[in-house]
Amino acid sequence: MKQYLASIALLTGLTANAVADDNLTLPMTCHDIPATEAQLCTAEINSPDQPVQDVIFFKRSKEDDLTLLFAKKADIALIYVAAFSKNGRYTVIGEAEEGHPSFFIYETKEFLNPDSVPAHVASLSDYTIRALIALDDSGLATVLASPCSESQAGSQGRQVQADDPLSSDDECYLQLDVFEKSAPRGIPVNE
Repeated sequence: MKQYLASIALLTGLTANAVADDNLTLPMTCHDIPATEAQLCTAEINSPDQPVQDVIFFKRSKEDDLTLLFAKKADIALIYVAAFSKNGRYTVIGEAEEGHPSFFIYETKEFLNPDSVPAHVASLSDYTIRALIALDDSGLATVLASPCSESQAGSQGRQVQADDPLSSDDECYLQLDVFEKSAPRGIPVNE
């Protein structure tokens, strides 16, 4: 464990130097956060225990200052920044295990606070959800579901068109309120 923590400290130090000196490039991926001038950046580090990479989250300011937020142990799931809500109120972190994604939704303001590890405020973790297409700032998510039964899509559900590269005959788009725990499975997206 000491070796692992030392690796995180080393990566943090190298990252700060790389940004300050602009002489060293580390494998870091950054995502623009809507309606802000900040970016959410991730760096991966080999997990000492698991077959997938652990992830370290950083906030990058418009001045290119990096702030270490926290590290997330990958366990057996691939961790990635999946999306932001339309105006950046929510940050969505995806975790995919054996190709089945789960999406954890955080308040962006809390996610970017370096003084605490954030807790997710909602999640989408259903075996039938293939992809998160969009999330608005009220918590309404559009997802691609498969298989899509009549009870999910209803008679007004929009079936995915055959020319959609993500589609097959048994898929549809659904809208879900991520905060509505007792709501029906989904609200069909009308044409």
